[in-house]
Amino acid sequence: MYSRKTFEEIEQKETEVWSCTSPECNGWMRQDFSFTDIPACPLCQNTMEKEARMLPVVENLSNKMVRS
Repeated sequence: MYSRKTFEEIEQKETEVWSCTSPECNGWMRQDFSFTDIPACPLCQNTMEKEARMLPVVENLSNKMVRS
């Protein structure tokens, strides 16, 4: 028999992202996970522009690391 599982709803939030400007490329990355102020597309090396998307909440732990 099959069991019916209940799934938790994934929390989503409007998130700042960098999106590739090339119409042939679908590259994008979260702003929190970029290493430079204005990154190049990791897929095609084209320029990227800021935009907002509804994405699942992900915490960037590298920003919260405590240095001793």
